[in-house]
Amino acid sequence: MSTLVEALAVVEETDDPVMSPEGRSHYVQYRVSMKMKDYHKSASRLQDMHKHGSAGHVLWGKRFTKASYKEYGINEDEFLPAERHGKALALPGGKPLPKHAQGLGVPPAWKNVHVETDSKAHAYFKGKDKKGRTQQIQNPEFAKSQNEAKHARVQHLMQEMPKVHEHNKTLLNHPQHGDAAHALHLISTTGIRPGSTKDTKGDKKAYGATTLEGRHVVKDAEGKTHLHFTGKKGVDLHIPVTDKTAADELHKRAAKAGPKGRLFNVSAGQLRDHVHSIGGKDFHPKDFRTLRGTPEAHEKMKTMPHPKSEKEYKKHLATVGDHVAGILGNTRAVALKSYINPHLFHEWRKSAGVKE
Repeated sequence: MSTLVEALAVVEETDDPVMSPEGRSHYVQYRVSMKMKDYHKSASRLQDMHKHGSAGHVLWGKRFTKASYKEYGINEDEFLPAERHGKALALPGGKPLPKHAQGLGVPPAWKNVHVETDSKAHAYFKGKDKKGRTQQIQNPEFAKSQNEAKHARVQHLMQEMPKVHEHNKTLLNHPQHGDAAHALHLISTTGIRPGSTKDTKGDKKAYGATTLEGRHVVKDAEGKTHLHFTGKKGVDLHIPVTDKTAADELHKRAAKAGPKGRLFNVSAGQLRDHVHSIGGKDFHPKDFRTLRGTPEAHEKMKTMPHPKSEKEYKKHLATVGDHVAGILGNTRAVALKSYINPHLFHEWRKSAGVKE
């Protein structure tokens, strides 16, 4: 827990200007929203959000769905079909794409591509990938504001974590909530994904905390516990389990479940409800995974000297990104973009002379 507290202090005390004034506003208003009740049911709030354009979608710490807009008679999307002319995309009749949608790199394999004509919309392109899954390319400003709101939420979770951890601990042996409590403890201590039974149409079935099976729990030659399973996008993961409570529970459950039996009798929805009951409705199970990224990055940074040039800064950044990616089972780019609070690198940017 001390590592978490140290990382929180670094993030909160920075005067890092990399967060835009809009981003700081998101954080302030997010904290205000924590004290509001049933604000997501307010039609006037949705109308206000719509007026704020892309920023409005996360103005109160929530992402509102298309269904929410339809409920209040707001037409959020104005998509038009896009045509391919060689490698380029264009509007019907060969007209050029709207300026805001140009140069965003829609994958050539996408089919049924549609482009958004409103520059303030949260998604600029939608289409089907080669496996028939619906994909989208977000408005860069919306994506940035969403990321800032997420880090604000996780930063708040950092502050609440001692209390949430103790509450979850009291439920580990509860007959009704024990499975959810142990699954959440595993996510908190290893950083694995919560998991879902939803078919992602991947080449291999992906697993997470709620879908792990007995065969995924292994012990190496040194007697150390690991989780070996297929993660998102078919990545082969070997996750060390260093927490004794988690490791002991995994072996006990694996012996009882058998090779293909599930370790935790809890669904993704039930895990979400558990998180809401012990931490509040503004937190999500995946936040506990995201929470692990910043402290791990901070610990790695403490072993490294401050960079003295932009080249050295980028090399250091890659090292930290690889370290966190190895723990969370994703890529360097994803770790740096989504799992490490950017304010953690403020002092490094200053010492390297890198512009914010």
